[in-house]
Amino acid sequence: MRRLLFVTMMAAIVAILVTLAGCGGPSITGKYVDRDYPDRYHIELYKDGTFHLKDDKASYDGTWKIDGDQLTFSLDSERKTTATIKGDRITLKNGNVYVKQRDK
Repeated sequence: MRRLLFVTMMAAIVAILVTLAGCGGPSITGKYVDRDYPDRYHIELYKDGTFHLKDDKASYDGTWKIDGDQLTFSLDSERKTTATIKGDRITLKNGNVYVKQRDK
């Protein structure tokens, strides 16, 4: 009886760990809009490590990388900037805050 209980518990633990490993936590990819001007400015982070930034005058494409809570945006080898990401908010160096839009 104890052996059966042990085997059952171990199987349940393995199933839970496999499920959690598949989750991978929340994804940072998606569309973020400027907190103050959501209709004018947005950033989209794509799964392939690229981004698209749109403002009311132009748009830019580049790559992004994450290291801890530091997000680095690169337009090319010389033009880079960093931001901080916490939860569903990206805060740029200039203080602008972008909030992740939820899927509809």
